[in-house]
Amino acid sequence: MDGPLLIVLLIGLMYVVLVLPRRRQMSRQRSLLASLEPGDDVVTIGGLHGTITEVDGPVVTLSVAAGVELRFAREAVASKVAPVLPVDAGSDDASSDDASSDDAAAGDVADDDEGEDQ
Repeated sequence: MDGPLLIVLLIGLMYVVLVLPRRRQMSRQRSLLASLEPGDDVVTIGGLHGTITEVDGPVVTLSVAAGVELRFAREAVASKVAPVLPVDAGSDDASSDDASSDDAAAGDVADDDEGEDQ
């Protein structure tokens, strides 16, 4: 009596561990593919990043650079990504000023070391 019960429990455990997670993953992928629309930033299964410009049935067109559009099978889209926001020009100046002051401080230390050796 223990033998058949053990087999049924193992089959049930295999179903829960192997089949259910794969079904959930397939369901999430189907809903992702159904929700694709122009303007979405996506990554393909090959790692190519782009913005969808057109969805035509099983084909999506991605803009990957200025004037460069590529056509992919809808199934080739792996995920949506958050749009990349442009960096504020003012923040670049502040970070370069910090780097300059760090370099100057490092130069002061190097000058002090030279004075000790002489």
